[in-house]
Amino acid sequence: MGWENVASPYVVISPVSGLIFVYSGTPGASTLRIVIAAIGGTIYGVTYPAGITVYSPNTGASGPGISFPILGSTDEVLNAYINTYVGSPGAAETHELFIHGAVMATYNDFVSMLLQSSAKNGSEGSIGTLMWTSSGGTYYYPIEWGSGGAYIIGNITAVQPGASVPTSETWHNLTPPTGWSGTLRYKALGEVNLICLDGHLTFTAYGAKGNQAFPAALPVGYRPTASINVPVSAINATALAAPSPSLTIQSNGGLEIYHGDTGTTGFDFTAIFATN
Repeated sequence: MGWENVASPYVVISPVSGLIFVYSGTPGASTLRIVIAAIGGTIYGVTYPAGITVYSPNTGASGPGISFPILGSTDEVLNAYINTYVGSPGAAETHELFIHGAVMATYNDFVSMLLQSSAKNGSEGSIGTLMWTSSGGTYYYPIEWGSGGAYIIGNITAVQPGASVPTSETWHNLTPPTGWSGTLRYKALGEVNLICLDGHLTFTAYGAKGNQAFPAALPVGYRPTASINVPVSAINATALAAPSPSLTIQSNGGLEIYHGDTGTTGFDFTAIFATN
């Protein structure tokens, strides 16, 4: 069995050669859209590789693309797909590869990625962009990268240390010592291996200069490799005798304020430290 046309002139099959050509209209160089080939070759002056190749028209329109629907699913409003197109046809032409995530019926926002070639006239270098599109249709571009490096637009959110499933970091609260009130919290920062410890505490006034250990320690993943000391601001201290009060963050996660002055009714501190 040799060449065969199916629904001529759109599909051409050669079972002997292991080839399938799909055209948009009469077969020709400009109408070729999909090639499935066991071995690469040339047809109408178009050279194709082995495998599955999807061609886009040389215009600003997107090509036929490759879709990835979930068989039998009724939850998808729009399935995931990949397609290509020409951006800014002409002197500043670029070639775009667009990867689109699936859109669900209830949560109709989605993520996608754009990979863009450099402009034909050299006016723009190649770039990659990660995108998020809200349910209202607004586009956001949190990350873009190219020859100049990566650009972060917006906040950098850390991954929670030790989480079995990657989880966005948030503030975690510690219990202050008995009789104290206010804020005592910690979180990992977006910059690798940096932790922020934040405290704004009030309590009954110190009767005499002294130290205060905290009952709860920082968990593994939030501890420095060696103990560090950071200054604290004492509220309503009346003695202020040397040495000044300080907070020790121990390598085992323990916390202790040293040298609280007589009359102190509170401490404020914010410490950023490395875990490596």
